[in-house]
Amino acid sequence: PSHFCGEPKMAKIESWQFPNALGSLRLCFGMTLLFTAFQEVQNAAPLNIKEVGLGNFGFYALATFYGGMLFGNQVAPRIIHRVGGRTSLPIAALGYLFFIGSLLVVSHISMRGSSVVVVVSIVALSGLVGGLLWPSQGYVLTHYAPQHLLNWYMSMFSLSFFASAFLGPAVVAPVIDFAGPHSIAVPLTLLTLAILGVLLLCCLPASDQAHTSVSAASSLSLKLLSEAPARRLGVLSFAEGWCLNAYVPAVLPIMASRWTSTSSSEHEHFQLTLLLNGLGHIFASLVYAPMADRFGRRWMLVFQAAMAVVALMLAELDLSLDKAVLDLSAAFFLGFSTILARTNNNAICGNLYRERAGCAFALLATLRGLGSIAGVLVMPSISGSWSRELVAASLGCLCAASLCAAVHMPLFVTSEAAGNLEDLEPCAEA
Repeated sequence: PSHFCGEPKMAKIESWQFPNALGSLRLCFGMTLLFTAFQEVQNAAPLNIKEVGLGNFGFYALATFYGGMLFGNQVAPRIIHRVGGRTSLPIAALGYLFFIGSLLVVSHISMRGSSVVVVVSIVALSGLVGGLLWPSQGYVLTHYAPQHLLNWYMSMFSLSFFASAFLGPAVVAPVIDFAGPHSIAVPLTLLTLAILGVLLLCCLPASDQAHTSVSAASSLSLKLLSEAPARRLGVLSFAEGWCLNAYVPAVLPIMASRWTSTSSSEHEHFQLTLLLNGLGHIFASLVYAPMADRFGRRWMLVFQAAMAVVALMLAELDLSLDKAVLDLSAAFFLGFSTILARTNNNAICGNLYRERAGCAFALLATLRGLGSIAGVLVMPSISGSWSRELVAASLGCLCAASLCAAVHMPLFVTSEAAGNLEDLEPCAEA
């Protein structure tokens, strides 16, 4: 059988009409532009800030931003309930815009004393406001998507969002070649991308899909942990955030210990590894929707666990193959498994908690943020000999969380049936 017992089979899609297409595309491309700027700043600013004499302030600023987001995630359901997801989304995007601007200023100007305190305060406030972003995005996209096309809407968002991994270098590299890496043109280009993203997220059209009331969305997201399905999804979000943010800081120490005999430079290896990791992101976004429709979201959890094991084996086993081939393959499968996990997690959450989407996506963002903080803070302080072990631990956590979720049948019922699990008929024996 193509499904575990208990997971209803997806109905055959009779119509490929996509309701709310304009709003969905604006949401996707707005997030793409905003996060193109954010990821370029996140990757480059800590090193640039170190060059101007502020040490690890860039890493601490990132951790402060993520910490502020954790508090923002908790108030997000109440704000979404009061003003609506289409209003809270551009407000949250402004938080990201102020964070991007703050780090760009610090990375180009040497600061001292009180100025640093001001920047930290702005970063923390930006994180608090930015914490509204992911709950609002999940809420809006869930209510844009009809139930039978939810997998496709989530896959479309992942594809456009993670295209920022390629759009950033494609836009910034020519600017650097033309004006130089320290030119004011670089931060102005990134600020322009972020501002365009914020503008696209403003005044999104209302959904033309009939959906139920969201009165339950006003509660705090952590209260949702009292429900077993939410706990499974939360652990999976933590593991996925840890994998996604712990990998890049660990790449350089791993390569330094394994690629010492190769002729090309470490910087070229780093860029090639990031490229393969990004290709894994894109490939996962492309294949998720057709595979989830064909096999079901539960089997996708098993599949993503298998891909995490493949990435772990390629990263850890001392096979009689070229070390560069092993690490590049591991980068691809790690990117593939983590984004498959994120897309599937969002689809399960949108299906199960459609009536409480703001609260549920706030919980996922909170635990994903904790995983991100672990990756950002822990990895830069770990020596090269431990980097591989921590990457292995994050992959093992992702694999275990996926399998634990796969055996929990209440994750795979619709939101309408979530309150009536006791009425489901037992699975017939083969």
